[in-house]
Amino acid sequence: MSYMFGIFTQTIWKHRCPLDQNDVHEGKDDEPKAKKRRYHAKEGDLLLPPPAGVSKDLNKVLVGLADGDIAMVIKSDTLILEVAKKLFVQHGHNTDLHQYIRDKLCEVARLVLQYREKTGETGSKSCKPD
Repeated sequence: MSYMFGIFTQTIWKHRCPLDQNDVHEGKDDEPKAKKRRYHAKEGDLLLPPPAGVSKDLNKVLVGLADGDIAMVIKSDTLILEVAKKLFVQHGHNTDLHQYIRDKLCEVARLVLQYREKTGETGSKSCKPD
């Protein structure tokens, strides 16, 4: 385990370096396990163009979704993206509520997936919002 030292207000402060690649911690079976480095790939997704009709700020919220079927449905369904825009207008100014927006979008996407599974339909043609 390596430590880095820093001097802050005339005292020496010891902390573990988050960038140290050799740092390991013990797993469930007391075997050394390398630290996970995540979120860097997620931040790289911000370099890609957002889905059609999605602002850059809303795209930052959508990038936080876990990859999978639900995220694919959210990003490809135009009605769910309209719900996302509405939620972002209401709650987007508060970054603490970005997770709330993602949760609500996931609920809607799970509902759409269940509907598609039961009826065999694809797309959002069966939903006609007024």
